Amino acid sequence: METLDAASVLVIGFGNPMRRDDGVGPSVAQAVSRWCIPGVEAIEAHQLLPELAEPLAKARLAVFVDARIAGEGEGDRVEARPIAPADGRETIGHVSDPRRLLALSREVFSRSPEAWLITVPAVDLSIGEGLSPDARQGLREAMRWISRLLVPIDRRPIRRRSPGLGSLSSRSRPRPADESGVRPPSRSGASTRPDWP
Repeated sequence: METLDAASVLVIGFGNPMRRDDGVGPSVAQAVSRWCIPGVEAIEAHQLLPELAEPLAKARLAVFVDARIAGEGEGDRVEARPIAPADGRETIGHVSDPRRLLALSREVFSRSPEAWLITVPAVDLSIGEGLSPDARQGLREAMRWISRLLVPIDRRPIRRRSPGLGSLSSRSRPRPADESGVRPPSRSGASTRPDWP
């Protein structure tokens, strides 16, 4: 059984850091970069662009992180869900939605990775830098989701469809937490990962 290799995880945090909470996606990408996990690449982007289709095609797992207006979707909770490539052919040059970018990757490079979308509620979209306390809490919850998704990368079989939550491994060993307060995942050891948000 082929397993996912360590050099195939892409975390894309997108949004505008000059619109306060809209910058939570890039802030999550920065935090993932500080974990320094071999084979995990984190990209900060103001918006999703067609150029991201190529690295997506090389990845086995992609995690997109974005802000959403508080009250939409799951309300004031961080939402994480598996996503699939969009149907239809209107992807070239118009990839503002992660599903369209996945579809572009599939159309141009004949493959797209397993993918998840994590959305963090945004309460302050005014002009300026820095996250509100609510968005900082959302960042921590998003990091816990990413920690859960990354830990089993070297243990689970390749899947063409997104796994259910029950298929995620629960083994990891402690590593130092960054300022988000979330420990980066480890590849082996006893379970010390944070609970699901």
